[in-house]
Amino acid sequence: MKMIFKYFVLCVAAIHTVNALEETLEKPSAPPLYEELPPAYDDLYQANESELLKIDDNWNAQDIDILLDEMERTLNEGGNIEKYFLPTTWVNIPVTTIKQLDRIIALQYKMIHNNGIQNTICITDIRLNTTAGYLTEYQMQFLASIPWIRIFRIRCDNAHEQLMPIIHHLAQFQLLELQLSCNNIQDNALLALKNTAKLRKIQLSCCKEISDSELKTFINSLPNTIPMLSLCDTNLSDNILLEDIPRFQRLEIFSISYCPQLSPGAISILLTLLPDTIERLHLSNTKLTDEGLNKISRFQKLKTLNISYCESLSDSGLENLLESLPDTIEELDLSRTNLYEGLNAIARFQKLTRLNISWCIISSSAEKNILWQLPEGLVFTNSYGKDITIKKSELPPLQTERSEESKKKKENPREKSRRRGCTIS
Repeated sequence: MKMIFKYFVLCVAAIHTVNALEETLEKPSAPPLYEELPPAYDDLYQANESELLKIDDNWNAQDIDILLDEMERTLNEGGNIEKYFLPTTWVNIPVTTIKQLDRIIALQYKMIHNNGIQNTICITDIRLNTTAGYLTEYQMQFLASIPWIRIFRIRCDNAHEQLMPIIHHLAQFQLLELQLSCNNIQDNALLALKNTAKLRKIQLSCCKEISDSELKTFINSLPNTIPMLSLCDTNLSDNILLEDIPRFQRLEIFSISYCPQLSPGAISILLTLLPDTIERLHLSNTKLTDEGLNKISRFQKLKTLNISYCESLSDSGLENLLESLPDTIEELDLSRTNLYEGLNAIARFQKLTRLNISWCIISSSAEKNILWQLPEGLVFTNSYGKDITIKKSELPPLQTERSEESKKKKENPREKSRRRGCTIS
C-alpha cells in the first residue's frame, strides 16, 4: 500500500513538473524595453511616412486580423518578413482589441526568440477599449515597451499604479494623440505627460481622480494650436473654462460633456469665446440653457452637435437653434431634450448622416413625416431609442393628396357631438 501511495505521489509531482516546464517554455519573456530613441527619430519618421501601411478608422477588426494572419503565415513559413520591421519599412497596426494585442505579443515573441530578430513591429497606433475592463500585467508590460507610439487611446479600469509605467513610457515619445478614459488615473499621470509638446489631440474622459488644479496645469502646458480638446466627465471648473480654454484658437473638436458642475453662465460665455473653427461640439449633460443655444449658431463650420440630456432647453429654443445652424450639419444628437415642434426644422439638413431624437416626446405621425424629409441612408434613432437606416423604398408611402381630401371631409367635432347628444364647452 505504501508503495502504491509513493508511486501516486511521484506521478503527481512529475505531472506538475511537466506542466510548469511547458508553461515556462510557452510563456514568452517580457519584450525588451526601448529606453532610448534613435537620434534621428523625427527625421526617420518623416522620411518613411510615404511607406507607411496606413490603417485608419475605416478599417475594422476583421481587416486588421487578416493582416495579422498574413504576418503569422509569412513568419511560420520562414518567408521574408523584413517589410514588417524597422528600420526598413513602417507598418502601422492599430491595435483595437485585447485579442489583437495578444496576437501581436505572440508575434513579437516569435520574431525575437525564434528567429533572432531584434527589430520590432512598428505599432504607432494603440486604440484599446477593454471590454473586461482590465489589462493583464503582461499586456501592460508590453504596452510599456513599444517604441514609436504616435497615437494612444485606452479605456480601462486598472489601478493608477499599474498604469504609471505606460504613462512614463509614453512621455518619451512625440505623441500626436492621447485619449485616456481611466477612472483611476491620478494627478502625477498628467504631471508626467505635460511636456509632450507635439500633442495635437487630447481626450481625458472619466478621469475623476484628477484634481482641478492639476487639470489646469496640464491644460496650460498644451500648445495653443491643438485642434482637439475633450474634457468629458472630469473635474473641470468654471475658472478653467473661462481663463484657460479660450487661448486655443484653432480648436475644431471640443467637448465638455458630462460636466454638470459647470454653471450655465460660464458655458454661455465660453461659447462666445471659442474660435469659429469649431466643427464638432459636444455639450451633452451640461447646464446649457437657451441663452447658450443662441451662441452656437455662430459656428458656421459645424458638422457635429451633441446637446443630448440638456433638459433645461425649451422647444422654442431648440427650434430657433435648428433654424439658424449651418446646413453643413452631418451629425445631430438631441436625445432627452424638450424637442417637439422644432423637429420640422431638421428637414433642411440634407447632409445629415446621423440623427438621434431618442426619449424626446414626439408623436409617431411627426416621426413618420420627418423620415420622408431626411436624406437616404441616414441613421435615425427614433424616440424609442431604436436605430433605423432610412431607405425611402422601404418606407410606407405618404399619401399627401388623400390626406388633404380627408381634412376637407373631416366632420366638424361640434356637429358630431351634437348628434351624440353632448356639447363641447
